[in-house]
Parts: sequence; structure tokens; C-alpha cells
Amino acid sequence: MKSTPQSIACILVLLCFSWIPCSFGQGSLTPPGAPAPTMKTLDQVEARTPISSLPFVITTSGSYYLVGSLTASQGTNGITVAVDNVSIDLNGFALIGKPGSSNGVFATPSIRNISVRNGTVRNWGRSGIAATNTLNGLFEEVRADSNSGIGIDTGNGAVISKCVSISNGGIGINGGNGSSIKDCTAESNGGAGINSSSGSTITGCASQYNTGVGILASPGTSIKNCSVQSNGGGGISAAGACNIVGCAVYSNTGIGISTFLSTVQDCTVINNTGDGIYMVSYGVILNNNAYGNGGFTASNNNIHVSGSYNRIEGNHVTLGYTGIRVDTSGNVIIKNSSGGQGAANYIVAAGNLFGPTLSSLAALATNSNPHANYDF
Repeated sequence: MKSTPQSIACILVLLCFSWIPCSFGQGSLTPPGAPAPTMKTLDQVEARTPISSLPFVITTSGSYYLVGSLTASQGTNGITVAVDNVSIDLNGFALIGKPGSSNGVFATPSIRNISVRNGTVRNWGRSGIAATNTLNGLFEEVRADSNSGIGIDTGNGAVISKCVSISNGGIGINGGNGSSIKDCTAESNGGAGINSSSGSTITGCASQYNTGVGILASPGTSIKNCSVQSNGGGGISAAGACNIVGCAVYSNTGIGISTFLSTVQDCTVINNTGDGIYMVSYGVILNNNAYGNGGFTASNNNIHVSGSYNRIEGNHVTLGYTGIRVDTSGNVIIKNSSGGQGAANYIVAAGNLFGPTLSSLAALATNSNPHANYDF
């Protein structure tokens, strides 16, 4: 009979269970040692230096972190950064000042590429973060609370994200040229809530109950989707060449939005004590909703233009003393609707391109001019 691999395997199994001794080779019975670590430690991933007391001076580039909340010494900064390329992780803890202390975090002039994140700086005798003359800084999830000076003060090219600045003696958040200020809150500060230098962006921020203006912007700033309310010095004050889009500006003492040579578009401007929107010259005021601005006084208006070469189009203005007031010639005023004003829905000087005003159903039914204004 011819043997097959299957038949040989069956014979071996039978022999192992019969009277003939049978065994197979075994591996080592000695257990292996403990498994070696396969993951890198935090220091291997990012070498970091602990900060365990104040004052602390950083003179070597690298990453630093707080081990706990730390309190100031008299007359000193909390952390001084004296070298480029430094990252400070507050690690959820606080740098705490006291009377006579200086700044929570201070960066010497011309420092580049520093970051401060994830913690609180409070009660310092000067500013919470003083990084005025730095370049390319990153400030993220920092809470600046009750400092005597500016809450967060940064230099050119800074990114300031998800920060809160509250109850500081000066400006809440101050950004240098070309800064990006995003998703931040400035509340109850002694100066402006948010201040930006030229060429910056301010997006998705809230500024309220500040002693000064809610948002103060230098030329070339883009302000989008911000909420600005109950500030003592007005809502948004912007220099020329700015875009102010999609903002809610409510119940500020003074002018709601004040600017020139800029675009104000798709904003809701309500119950400010001065003009709702004030434009000098060379601007566009487009598709805004202005209600109840001016406190029903003769000197204030829902929309007020004092210069020339402006375009006022598609706005809806209601319940002020004057709806739309244009003081000089050389402007375009079309497609607006104005109603319920205390004095007049429109006061427009001669010499403007002023679309026909429709004030009745009969006029509306017979007029097909696409540039008409509505008076109701």
C-alpha cells in the first residue's frame, strides 16, 4: 500500500496514545522579560523645561511649562523672554501678580517667534502680557484678568486666538501691524476693548462694557462677524480702507460704526446713542439694518454721511430722529427703506444721485425704477 502524508500523520497520533512512548520538541518554558516601552516620553517628543518659581528669565530657546500657579515677587516681571523661539505653556495654571509687580509675561524688544498659551495672567501691576515689540507671536487660550495696564499687548504679525481679556486697566487686547485676532472676548476694560494696528483682521470677537470704544481699527483692517455692545466710547471706530462686515453693534454710548473710505456691509446697528453709521467720504454703506440710533436727538441719525463720493444702498433704517442724512453733494443714495423716524426719513442735500422716493402703494404700483428708495 502506498503511504500518504495523511496516513503517516494518523499513525503518529495513534502511537502517541498507545503504549509506545511519544513526545514532540517543546520551546523554552522560561517566560520572557517585561516588554520594553514602545512609546516616546513627552521629553523625547518635545523637550520641555519646568517653571516652578518667579521671577523666571528665559535666555535659551525652547519649550517651557508651569508646574503650578505662581505668584509674583515685588517689582519684577513674572516671566521675561530674552531670546527668540520660545514656547510657554501655562498648563492651565495662573501667573498671579500683586501690588508693585510689573508684567506677567514680558518679552524684550525685537524678540521673534514666541508663544504663550493655555492659562491665566492676573493682577499684575502693569500688563498681563507685554510683548509689544515682538514679531510673529502666538497667543492662544490666554485669560488676562484684572491687570493694571493692557491685558494682552502684542507686536507685529501676531496671532491672538480664543483669548479673554477682562477688567484690565487699559486696552483689553492690542495687536500690532498685520495681526490676526480671532474668537476673542474683551470685557469691562478701562480702554478700548480690542485695538488693531494696520493691515489686521478681527474675526468672530466680542467686545462689551469697555470704557473706551469696543473695536478700534487702523487702516486696512478687516472686521467680520463681531459683536460689539454697551461700550462707553462707541462701537466700532475704523480708519480708512477697512471692511466692516456682518457685525452686531448694539447699545453703545456714542456712534455705532464710524469710518471713512471703507465698506460697511450687512451689519445690524441698534440703539447706539450717537449716529448708527457715520461715514465721511469715499465709502460704501450697503445692506445694513439700523434701528433706534441717535436717542431721538436732532444731531444724530441712523445713517449719516458728511462727505462726498459715497454709495448708500439697500439699507433698512427705522425709528431714529432722522433715517438717512447726507450733508453734501456727490453721493449715490438708492434702494433704501426708511420709516418711523422722529423728524424725517431722508434729509439729503442737493446735488446727489438720489433715487426716486416712493411713499404710497399707488406710487409703488406705478413706479418700476429699480433704484427707488422707500419712505414709509
